[in-house]
Amino acid sequence: MLRERADEWLIDENKIVLMGFSAGGHLAASYSCFWTKAFLSDTLGCDKDMLKPNGVILSYPVITSGEYAHRGSFVSLLGDRYDELVEEMSLENQVAESNPPTFLWHTVTDDDVPVENSLLFTRALKDKNIFVELLNEKKKYVVKIKDTGKGIKPEEIDKIWDKYYHNNKKHKRNSIGTGLGLSIVKNILEIHKFKYGVSTKKDKGTTFFFEISKKK
Repeated sequence: MLRERADEWLIDENKIVLMGFSAGGHLAASYSCFWTKAFLSDTLGCDKDMLKPNGVILSYPVITSGEYAHRGSFVSLLGDRYDELVEEMSLENQVAESNPPTFLWHTVTDDDVPVENSLLFTRALKDKNIFVELLNEKKKYVVKIKDTGKGIKPEEIDKIWDKYYHNNKKHKRNSIGTGLGLSIVKNILEIHKFKYGVSTKKDKGTTFFFEISKKK
């Protein structure tokens, strides 16, 4: 539906990203693993390409039904079909090359959903060469988001953070967006005094990053 009505709703159909938290993270991660399955496209009556997510953000997600499971989530989800489906819903075993680029974050001290859930999923994504980066350096955390597009011209790097700026002057509304996204991100990062930036290579893509200092 989102892609079918992209023009009407001013949606960039190439930047549809899912986000989920905790048990909702399991839902978002499930979709990222299963979007190519026939049961989804057949039920919705559409082509698989219409269902493709361009990225997924998982916040302390429930992933595994194994040793580090948040058992209550799987009991609630599967009900009477628990024994039949519990192994299939352990998502670290369902990652495929069709999974979209993924950003995960999780706190080590989480007493409800063990951090191993994110670590298991990260490892599975890495094994399938899906772009994911989670850096925990000595004095800071570094978050990187990367694409594989055409890159940004050097003379436009300093302008991309400006409100309403478009690096493609011949853009169509549904393929570029409103021009507010990076400006909003910049304001949030500066409010929190986070260092941020961008690097780019022609025909290789662009990487945005920001850094979060650890508390002393």
